[in-house]
Amino acid sequence: MIIKRKILQVTGSLRMGGVEKVAINYYKYIDKDEFEFDYLVFGDEKGDLEYQVEYLGGRVLRIPHPRKGLIDFYKNIRNILRKEGPYDVVHSHPLFISGLVMKAAYEEKVATRIAHSHSARDNLKVSLKKKVYNVAMKFYLKKYSNIFLACSVSAGNYLFGAKFFGQNGQVINNGIDLEKFNFDISIRNKVRNQLRLDKSFVLGHIGRLSDVKNQTFVLDVFNRVKQNYSDSKLILVGDGPDKRKLIKYAKNLEIYNDVIFLGTREDANELLQAMDLLLFPSKYEGLGIAILEAQVAGLRCVISDIIPKEVDVTSLNSRLSLNDDLNKWADEVLKYNCLYERENKTYDFIKNQYDMDSVMRKIREIYTLNSNSILN
Repeated sequence: MIIKRKILQVTGSLRMGGVEKVAINYYKYIDKDEFEFDYLVFGDEKGDLEYQVEYLGGRVLRIPHPRKGLIDFYKNIRNILRKEGPYDVVHSHPLFISGLVMKAAYEEKVATRIAHSHSARDNLKVSLKKKVYNVAMKFYLKKYSNIFLACSVSAGNYLFGAKFFGQNGQVINNGIDLEKFNFDISIRNKVRNQLRLDKSFVLGHIGRLSDVKNQTFVLDVFNRVKQNYSDSKLILVGDGPDKRKLIKYAKNLEIYNDVIFLGTREDANELLQAMDLLLFPSKYEGLGIAILEAQVAGLRCVISDIIPKEVDVTSLNSRLSLNDDLNKWADEVLKYNCLYERENKTYDFIKNQYDMDSVMRKIREIYTLNSNSILN
């Protein structure tokens, strides 16, 4: 009889986001005869991806959000580990709050304690109180974790410090189901017909509708594009706190009728086929998985230069500064307002180990490390 290794994935939420999709993919593509997963979320809000956990055979566990109080949050983590464990691995994906998760896992004698950074926010201004909190959590992360992962070097440097991550951490690529995202002309035609895009030049953006993703800038660029090429459309995929503001802004710019707000979707692989260009001017990113998926689909991408270099797997990305004039962004976008050949980029992603098989081999190795070989 095979004894399954029990993994607790701490995700904070299971909404339709990049980090959450990565954590779900670990369960989707791992050997379920060897591992069983639980997912820990904060608060009562039900996420769009929770049904996937249940479908895969896992459980979603809930505790009150840390904003209710950090002491109670720490106690709740320990209670979960005692009640629902014992766990062989605790793999924590939220940013600084993972420090308390790692401390709780250490106190409850979890052998493998993984802190995983998915974000880099070096250009973000924070209050003194937040700085003190971040310093404390970094201390806990480095003291109580024994495996340090990141989706990019910049994400690892941000959360753990460049010297520490360089000596102790490793980058784990966000795996992509390459076959799922490869360009397919029949899917492109189907989706464009469904969305009534006809022969329009179609810009797209995928991401949570929030300040960090900079969709106001997306609308500004699209407005300039529209002025120069009237038969243009914009698809916004995602939901979030800025939705109402963005709708109002699109109306003020008088482009609302040419902007398609699709909300949360699970068919990003098909929507990418329908687009002619992905616009991604984020203010900061740990990686930018939508950019990777777009490249698998052979799609040109115009992105901000703040995004980590690891997304440049192919030559399809064009980088611009957010300080550049809007006209410069529009001019770069308009270079691709005619049909270009959507090439198969599978080889580039396999060579750079972004394929799901390569990533899951590494994850399995980490999850099955002999606990005696890990510094406790």
